[in-house]
Amino acid sequence: MTAEYEQYRAEQAEAWLCKVRKAVGYARTLEESAAAHFAAADNLKSFDYSAIHVTTSPTPDQIPNAVIAHIEAGKALGEVASDASERIAQAARALSQMDDAVEAMCLQLYYVDALETWEHVCVRMHYTYDGMMKLRRRALLHAYDVMPHSEREPMAPAL
Repeated sequence: MTAEYEQYRAEQAEAWLCKVRKAVGYARTLEESAAAHFAAADNLKSFDYSAIHVTTSPTPDQIPNAVIAHIEAGKALGEVASDASERIAQAARALSQMDDAVEAMCLQLYYVDALETWEHVCVRMHYTYDGMMKLRRRALLHAYDVMPHSEREPMAPAL
């Protein structure tokens, strides 16, 4: 392999794993939003009939409609979060197929488990920062072999 092709492979793998890392953040946010909508639907109360505040209600279906809207929003957000979680699981399965477990672990910790920084990965794996960056470069190069073909940039046919 030429240096240019190695660089291309590493860039492709990193682009894929960056998408996965974003999906981790999105999945967490969407799951929290879905849970908030379900909680809001559960916490909506009916009118207090112990005291009469108005003679008639202009919108008698307001509470049931609000409950339905929260439940539908929660379901929609949950489905999107589920799709993001599937993408994350696909990446974890792909990384587990790598030949070198240490390389796979460093990518797993940063991109799939979404540790905050590479320094956190260094501490977790007992590496120096320079050693981790060397391991990261090798790992990205090898991750290209296990990444989904759908995530790869199509290559132009040879002449």
